[in-house]
Amino acid sequence: MAQRILVLDDEENYADMLRALLEQHSFLVDSVTDPARALEKLHGTGYELVISDFKMPGMDGADFLSKSREMNPDLPVILVSGLMNTPDLVKVANMGVTLVLEKPIDIQLFINHVKRFVQPATKDEFRVHRQGKSGEVAGALAFKQTYPRTLHYLCDRSHVFRYFLEHVWGAANEQDHIFISAPRGSEADLLLREVSLWRKFSATRIHWLDLRHPDCVRMSAALKEKAVDSKTSELVGVIGFADSSLAAQEQVVDCIRESPENLAFLYFIESDLIDSDTRVIDPELRELLEQSLCVMPPLNARLADLAAYVKRYLPLIAESLKRPGRSELDPQGIALLLSYTWPGNFRELIDVLRVAVALQTEGPVMQQDLATALQRVSNHNSSSPHELLPLSAAIQERQHYIVSNAMRESGQDIVSTLNTLGVGPQAINPDTGADNLPLIYPELIN
Repeated sequence: MAQRILVLDDEENYADMLRALLEQHSFLVDSVTDPARALEKLHGTGYELVISDFKMPGMDGADFLSKSREMNPDLPVILVSGLMNTPDLVKVANMGVTLVLEKPIDIQLFINHVKRFVQPATKDEFRVHRQGKSGEVAGALAFKQTYPRTLHYLCDRSHVFRYFLEHVWGAANEQDHIFISAPRGSEADLLLREVSLWRKFSATRIHWLDLRHPDCVRMSAALKEKAVDSKTSELVGVIGFADSSLAAQEQVVDCIRESPENLAFLYFIESDLIDSDTRVIDPELRELLEQSLCVMPPLNARLADLAAYVKRYLPLIAESLKRPGRSELDPQGIALLLSYTWPGNFRELIDVLRVAVALQTEGPVMQQDLATALQRVSNHNSSSPHELLPLSAAIQERQHYIVSNAMRESGQDIVSTLNTLGVGPQAINPDTGADNLPLIYPELIN
């Protein structure tokens, strides 16, 4: 039988956050905000672990621990508190508390502790658990990652990007021509190198064809020259569709019809071209796009990926600029990065980090450094005090913007919208709205 966890915290948002965090790791969780209600549930439902707040009105964590011990002396109880004095710690220790953790919790350490007492549910068990709360979520459990677990160039921390990469992986295994709808400035180079590895091509020897180049109409001839050496296989990236002529697009279609066997192609079509009603697209090319287009999400919808890219590239940029002391980012700096909308996507992020690192010779990159860099690179005034939000507030504000916009555009409820965005069902609480949705990626604040 599946093992269950009961979470108790008088602050509903924190209780929901803990539940979402645990469900992301496939634990079966119920959460309550009233200690009396928690004791009622302990009477009626078998739990393997209780996680409780300490500071609560009416009945604090020590009183709750005492009453729960009366019902089940062997039940593991973890107390979580922002601040406990020595007498409180001695009191709960004498009552046999299993573990005391301080807020804010270390997420990985917290999950490791939980796994000492409770086994994560199987997919079937979790499906039954979630169906009891929302039958619409079960279908999302069908998603299974089949693309390589280890990525050498890209970051796939966000659910929505994992769904995109799964789509690309399927296309890469079925055809030699992969069509990507990509926002301007996205990490096209990294994707081309990653897919090159998937196809067992060289990731260091990649080739680009730019349709904006005056000689692009001779693309077929150029490709035939590359195909002379049949021992060499390459993945070719094709860019510049939005500013290309109709003749260049027709040449692309011809190339698809007669492409050399040792070449494969990744076509990056700007998303604003596809969305435009005024730009002319070759009819055959449009038909191909409608049949097999992989839509790459913008960076501002992938907060976890953005944070991962910052962690990866900031030390590299500091080293290249000979400023090793600038390889760290002040915690409040990430708040500004997450609150910005990044219309230039990955390319703009790298430019901003490069300018921010160059502003000083030593010390971590501060929030004000990033504000100055954004002003210089993007002409974005983010230096006013009300815009320099704390990290947790910046993440919450950005999440609310993304989810509420998606709900408005789709006309769907929050569960369906989050499923569409690629958020795993473990992170979805159907009883919340965009305004009070707990952080989908709470690990970003650590």
